[in-house]
Amino acid sequence: MRGYIQSVESYYQGVARQAPRPFTLPPITVEQFPWDMAHSISDRMVEFVTPANHEGYGTSGSVLARWSRPIEGISTVSPPSAGMAGAGLYEVFVRLPARDDVLAGAIIRLEEDCLQSEGGC
Repeated sequence: MRGYIQSVESYYQGVARQAPRPFTLPPITVEQFPWDMAHSISDRMVEFVTPANHEGYGTSGSVLARWSRPIEGISTVSPPSAGMAGAGLYEVFVRLPARDDVLAGAIIRLEEDCLQSEGGC
């Protein structure tokens, strides 16, 4: 997880340096979301679940609010070698009714496979 956080910090620092008015961002820490369950896929990709009725990565980085269903998601940041034209933070947040739990997992797997493919998404 630490490698992913460093990749995101590096990405944001690059964005901040290139902004018309440079700015400083607060450090990104896992402790901000103690209830989230996170799994590092690589140093540039993490899969997470924000539990039902909790604030977390799934509610802070999306338009989804706390609710009685969990939020599943995946987040990845492109490598510095992509250059600023190809740089980016890509996130998918999924919350579906209980009857569609299998579909939520399938969406996350599809995005993960796509993001890890040689040609990208």
